[in-house]
Amino acid sequence: MLAVCGPVLGVLTGALVTVPVAVAGIQNTLPLSPSAVVSLDAGGQVYLLAPAREAARLDHSVCRASATNGTPVRLESISVAGLNTHFAGSRYHSFARVTAEGASVVTITCETQGVQVITAPPFDLRGFFGPFVRWTVGGLMAGAIGLVGVVTGLVLLSRRRP
Repeated sequence: MLAVCGPVLGVLTGALVTVPVAVAGIQNTLPLSPSAVVSLDAGGQVYLLAPAREAARLDHSVCRASATNGTPVRLESISVAGLNTHFAGSRYHSFARVTAEGASVVTITCETQGVQVITAPPFDLRGFFGPFVRWTVGGLMAGAIGLVGVVTGLVLLSRRRP
């Protein structure tokens, strides 16, 4: 039973534990109209994205970012290939990134003449797929233990004297 169910349960559990990470990413994607407030940890980042056909002509100079105490927060232009996503049925590409020096609440304002800008957290590949891989490996190990148990049981059963 463990030989068959271990890998299956490992993969299913791994898939289920990625759901909260995906939901958190979706919930942290905010439209700027014309501003938004995001909470960032020290060194935390948020990307600014615009519709794909508009992102190439925008740069960080159309936006401002400041902490709650009024100090400016680092805002830099990045490649349009930095982060890509779908939002409200449209394809969005990144054009800038905001990086907080210390933990703070940051207000981001963009003046883009009607182009909708959204904020999105960076995609953490390890944080997203790490639990899936760990649970899958755990399920495979459980399956291997179950297989060893089956083989051992068959050998012991075959050596049994009638």
